[in-house]
Amino acid sequence: MAGLAALADIRPVPVLQAGRCADDHYPALAGAWVVGCVGSDAVNVAVSLVDGRVVTLTDPVASPGLGDGWLWAPGRAPGAWALPAATRGRLPGLAPLVIVPFEGVSAPAVLRSELGASAAVAYADHVEVIDLLVSAWPRYSAHPLPGEPVAVGPGWAAWTERGANGEDVWVVGDAVDAAEPRVLAGGPGDQHFVSGAGSVLWYVDARFVWRQDLRETMPTSFPADTGFQAPLAVSADGTFACWEDRAGLRDGGDIDLRCTSGLVLDRAGDQRWPSIGGGFLAWREGTQVIVGRLVAP
Repeated sequence: MAGLAALADIRPVPVLQAGRCADDHYPALAGAWVVGCVGSDAVNVAVSLVDGRVVTLTDPVASPGLGDGWLWAPGRAPGAWALPAATRGRLPGLAPLVIVPFEGVSAPAVLRSELGASAAVAYADHVEVIDLLVSAWPRYSAHPLPGEPVAVGPGWAAWTERGANGEDVWVVGDAVDAAEPRVLAGGPGDQHFVSGAGSVLWYVDARFVWRQDLRETMPTSFPADTGFQAPLAVSADGTFACWEDRAGLRDGGDIDLRCTSGLVLDRAGDQRWPSIGGGFLAWREGTQVIVGRLVAP
């Protein structure tokens, strides 16, 4: 997917608008579905980008984790919506899911692979990495920043904490040789907005977007001026990411989107809050939600 440097079929998404959700991270993509808020400040509507169908969730939730065509959230009922299902239940092909009754301090991260399904949930004083098919899961002492994303991959989880010299990225799990949480990226300055897929973790600091393959020692950096306003959008395989590019503001310009794949989205006005899923890139222009299909150049 690293060669996807162009967009086709750019169009507004009907029904959904920006600025309607209590959590600014939505509307966003869950695979080829855009989920957002209509007549509620919680996520309660999903719009298919494939056939245009609109699904109203019977149990709105403020900050769901977004999978490929499915949602998950803690709550007092089974946590998954396998779209186009409107009610919570199980994911097809998997056993009934556990109930995690308490909401965290930010949206959970979710992962589904041939091995099963899992989630990472950040709480005020710990992080839980949950195998969604069993009734027990590890709990790690931590102090994640409220409202910041967490990330989860096969055998690892990551989040942001405030340290003595700024915000740092922490990781835990067998895949990173950390039975207890440890700092992955820290020191002077701030690191924010972890996101991941597979073995790849992404995050940002004041000058760069960073890509860290957890199987390797050295990360890769991409010059960026994100302004720490919105999270990264990361492809499902972790090969590329997109972000809000504020470099143009210094010269009286506006906010554009820029991707490590080479795609630059420079349209009239601001392009904000990128989201990737199902082969699509979604973003916001004012109150509109816009989407385009990612294609090879």
